[in-house]
Amino acid sequence: MKGAGHQPQLEAIGKDLERLTKRHKVTHKKTEEQIDKLITDLSRCLEKMEAAQTQPEGADVGVQLALVTLNQAVKRADPATKVAAEQREYHKILAKFNKTIEKQFPMSITRAYRDIEMDQDLMNGVIAEHLYREGFVETARKFEEEAGVAIEPELKPALQELHTILRAIRQRDLQPAILWAEKHGIVAEAGDKPAHLLFDLRAMEYLHLLKQHKRKEALEYARTYFPAHAHTHMSVIQRLMGCLAFTESGLERSPYASFFTGTAHWHSLETILVREYYGHLGLLADSPLATVVDEGCKVLPKFVKLAEVMEMQGRTQEWLNLSQLIVDDSGHKYHSLFVCPVSKEPCTPENPPMLLLCGHIISHGSLVKLPVRSHTHRFKCPYCPMEQKVGQATRVYF
Repeated sequence: MKGAGHQPQLEAIGKDLERLTKRHKVTHKKTEEQIDKLITDLSRCLEKMEAAQTQPEGADVGVQLALVTLNQAVKRADPATKVAAEQREYHKILAKFNKTIEKQFPMSITRAYRDIEMDQDLMNGVIAEHLYREGFVETARKFEEEAGVAIEPELKPALQELHTILRAIRQRDLQPAILWAEKHGIVAEAGDKPAHLLFDLRAMEYLHLLKQHKRKEALEYARTYFPAHAHTHMSVIQRLMGCLAFTESGLERSPYASFFTGTAHWHSLETILVREYYGHLGLLADSPLATVVDEGCKVLPKFVKLAEVMEMQGRTQEWLNLSQLIVDDSGHKYHSLFVCPVSKEPCTPENPPMLLLCGHIISHGSLVKLPVRSHTHRFKCPYCPMEQKVGQATRVYF
């Protein structure tokens, strides 16, 4: 049957549409009731006011009394609040109906497609690095072989070592992580981020010993390693040592129970270790592939919407010719972005920022548009009185 492939989607939409239709009828009926009641109260008020006008005495009093009665009736009925409440309920169901349509019939991302030439080797290298980062070593090697790419040779053993350390942590063995921290010169120095990692590792080892009821070993461990961190982590060390007083009565019921419940501390330790490990290698914590996919999922719906709007406006070719598209996102910002104070547009390699002699910076496009005095071939800075020639401006690299 024609359209049978969409039958489940249509059934889901049909149920929500039926619910929306019922709610619309209820909202319409109750809104009409409130309006009719308000009209009735107004009509009664007018009748009383007209009747009061026919009285030779006390006309003003009668009119005032009618208005007071109307005001009290409206306050009691409170039609505005009731109608607003009905509208809110209706729009809740309407919003859900819209979401159902979007869910059952996802937008076509092909609208946002643009034929942009990509460096295939670079892309394959990014994929290979991601596989190594995720610990899929054999898959990564096979991919490198078939794609004809290879990541930096020294990176492979380093990434394999990281996953060896992470596997040990998940088995509650912190020694490989501690040895790595010590091997790479990560010492307990004030203000040094890796020093916090080393302390966190040793603190977790101490807590793990306590949880295994190895009080004597934990105390000896603390005496050996905590003094080196005392000048930066004294308050935490004091809390850690306080745990010793509750080893007999039960650590999970002590004031320090948060140290021993759940696995959040272990997960946090893994996250910190991965970040510091990649930082030591000169890499970001997130792989380039993960970053691209994450950002793509965020901006693609906006690009699809923009493409649809420009298509409806007959500007399809303009969309295809756009050199770059700026989407605000605070999650991944790695490069400086300069916005020209004159044009209010971000600078690009084709329209770079230019430093004027006075110290102000504007885009090249704004610079060449500034009016130049014919007899001196100079222009006036848009932000100060200083005059200069176009050729005296210098390109700025951030």
